[in-house]
Amino acid sequence: MVERDFSVMVVRPKQPYLDWTRSDDDQSVQVSLEDLRHDCTAYVVPVVESPEDEQRVVRKYHAQVFENELFSWSTDPSTWPKRRGLKTFREWFDVEFHSVVMSLTGA
Repeated sequence: MVERDFSVMVVRPKQPYLDWTRSDDDQSVQVSLEDLRHDCTAYVVPVVESPEDEQRVVRKYHAQVFENELFSWSTDPSTWPKRRGLKTFREWFDVEFHSVVMSLTGA
């Protein structure tokens, strides 16, 4: 039997995030929504076993994740949207959880 100490939360940007990236003055990098959603950030989170657990994790970590996702595009917080609450997070990102995470690295 495998004991689970954590789950993984994958965060996929939605259209408002893409729109924000395009508002950047440096338009030299053009990406599509498909590009942004292809190789997304996966966060190790406490064990998630139910939809209630998922909502609890999103409520607890949304601010930290939101800022991390913004930082991955712009390291200047003055360019970030002012509204970064839970409602905005849900408008900007899809979240999926994976409760079975296996390491093949031997660690």
